[in-house]
Amino acid sequence: MPPAAPQVSVVIPTFNAGPRFVDTLWALMDQEVMEPFELVVIDSGSTDGTLHRAYSFGAKILRIPPNKFNHGRARNLAIAQCRGKYVALLVQDAIPDNVHWLPKLVAALESSPHVAGAYSRHLPHEGAGFIARQVAEYWHRRQGGRVVQHLPAPEVWAGLPLAAKQEYCTFNNVSSIIRRSVWERIPFREVPFAEDLAWGYDVLRAGYNIIYEPSSLVYHSHQRPLWYELRRAYVEAKTVGELFEEPAQPLAVRDLWRLYRWWRELDQATRPLLRQQEVEPALRRQALEEEAWYRRHFSWQTLTRIFGGASPYPSAEQSHLFKRLNFLWHQKHPETNLPEDWEWGELKQHIQRAVWHGDGQALTPEEVEFIFACFWRELGRDYVRRAVQEEVAHLDGGFPALEAETRQFAGAWVVQAQQQGVLTPPLYREIWLYAATRMIGRRLGAANRYGAGGRWGYVLDTWWARGI
Repeated sequence: MPPAAPQVSVVIPTFNAGPRFVDTLWALMDQEVMEPFELVVIDSGSTDGTLHRAYSFGAKILRIPPNKFNHGRARNLAIAQCRGKYVALLVQDAIPDNVHWLPKLVAALESSPHVAGAYSRHLPHEGAGFIARQVAEYWHRRQGGRVVQHLPAPEVWAGLPLAAKQEYCTFNNVSSIIRRSVWERIPFREVPFAEDLAWGYDVLRAGYNIIYEPSSLVYHSHQRPLWYELRRAYVEAKTVGELFEEPAQPLAVRDLWRLYRWWRELDQATRPLLRQQEVEPALRRQALEEEAWYRRHFSWQTLTRIFGGASPYPSAEQSHLFKRLNFLWHQKHPETNLPEDWEWGELKQHIQRAVWHGDGQALTPEEVEFIFACFWRELGRDYVRRAVQEEVAHLDGGFPALEAETRQFAGAWVVQAQQQGVLTPPLYREIWLYAATRMIGRRLGAANRYGAGGRWGYVLDTWWARGI
């Protein structure tokens, strides 16, 4: 009689995994499970001894020609050969942290028959640099703990931005587990990238749940060159946008040159930091440049994002802001009358006339500058940041919005590096170049969805196809 089917199979796609693959295999063998699991390795042409290492640990070996490999197809072929009720998916350079990695994933599936899959928390490898640590720990910082994912109501889903839709459907095959019975109905799409996100979207639409299970821990991090990050950001924005049927955001050829020139200017501006010992001058310059950039894009129209009909802020919060603005205006102009109810001052009347009636002459340049300074220095910079970013989102090909996103992204990481005590001039430069590279890649990907980029889009598609 054939041996009884195991409860769990573990699938690992490989290609020249290197000697460190043994660490992954040993960590698998140490798992505290009630019964042995099945290990299936699907290889796409390794020549470095990967298959010998896998075979020595009892793996079942499958092969796929390198020119036929894509992430979805390889996993589907391997899962089809698995006998387990559950199938755990791992990548060759991910190392389970402890003996509970697999049991915690299994427990997540068994918590409810409506759970189609679960995925692990990522930890950076020992010695990983700041950016590699940030990337590895991003999702857990975002989620904060265990999360059961399900889709919101259709009317809510339809109004969500792309980033929010991606977060709802996140699933990560770096380290995950799926219910085979669900996979038989809903296999992975045979796509070269984001097969896990697409599967998450498919199973959630079918009414299942997905669990982010942070008690299942796996080491996985990379310090990649900027060219790789550019390619990855490009294909992610293109593929994810097409998955959720987002329209393309076209770019003209002159805009491509503009993006390149902007990156080169940033590269040249930060290059002197490689020879500096102190980072404080760069931080002071960053603060001044950020304030000047937001001041330049702040106008009476921006205030409609704070006080207008589409404002995200409740009326009580708006009233508080009006009171503070009027009080501060009176301090600067003591000769003006200040009503007992500070909310109903002259400045509020001018703002409302501008916001509600579109009267750009209702606010003087002095008042606009005063309002900006109040928000930036006392009331909260995030009001200005959010309002300006929304205001410039569709201006000038989206280029000002790209600059704003880059500033916000890099600025947040710089602050975290300061708090961790690791910020140096070279790291400051590295953070800014990484942020700009990611944002440019995303912009290019959004512009070439569905092949909207034409000839230059075809060139980029050929370029990124070298592998992610």
